[in-house]
Amino acid sequence: MTDDALRAYLQARGLDETSPHIDDLRLAHDCLRGDERALAAFDARHRAVVLRALASFTVAHEDVWQRVLERLFVGGKLALYRGEGELNAWLRVVATREALAMSGRAREEEPDDVLAMVEFGEDPALDVFRRRHEDDFRAALRDALQALEPRQRTLLKMSVTERLKPHEIGRVYGVHRTTAMRWLDEAQAALISETRRLLAERLKLDRWQLLSLLRWLPNQLAISLPTIDG
Repeated sequence: MTDDALRAYLQARGLDETSPHIDDLRLAHDCLRGDERALAAFDARHRAVVLRALASFTVAHEDVWQRVLERLFVGGKLALYRGEGELNAWLRVVATREALAMSGRAREEEPDDVLAMVEFGEDPALDVFRRRHEDDFRAALRDALQALEPRQRTLLKMSVTERLKPHEIGRVYGVHRTTAMRWLDEAQAALISETRRLLAERLKLDRWQLLSLLRWLPNQLAISLPTIDG
C-alpha cells in the first residue's frame, strides 16, 4: 500500500501515521483491498486469539470465526475498526457478539448490514481473478438464491431491491422490528453460506479466494434478485 493510500485511509477516520495502532490499521486496510498476504497475516495473528475468547460458548468456534470473516470482508465491517484500541480486542468483541447471536442469546442491534459494501481501491491482480470467475460467481449466487426459502427471498428483495427498513418489513408481516431483523439476518447468512458452498464445490478455491469473490455479493445481489421469482 502506498504512503498516499495509507494517509487517505487514516484521514478518513480522523487519524494520522502517529496512531499507536498504525500496524493494525494498515493490516485492516490491506485486507479490505483484498491483499492475499495481508489476509493470511490476519488469519495467523488473530484467529487463535479470537477462538480462545470463545471458550465459554457452546457453539462451534470455527463456525463463529467463519461468520466473523464474512462480516468483516464480505460485509466490509472491518472498515469500522478505527484504531481506538488493539485490533485483537476489537475482534474479540465482534466474535463475542456473533457467538451470542448464533447461540440464540440476546444481542444488541447492529447498525451495519451484513450486505453493506464499503468500496476501496482493489489490487489489479485481484480484479483479474474476480473477472475470470465472474460467470461462475453469478451462477452460484443465482443457484443459492433459488435454494432459499420463498420468504427468505422475499425478505432480501424487500431489503435490497425495495430498500425497506426492518420496521417497514415488520409491518408487512405483522411482526416486531427485531423479529424482521432476525429473519433478514438468517436469510443473509443462508445466502452467503450456500453461495460459498457452491463456489467451493465448483471451483475448488481456498478460503481467501472465496472471501474475495464473496465481496462481490452485495453488488451482484441487487442485479440478481429482480430476476428471481419470489
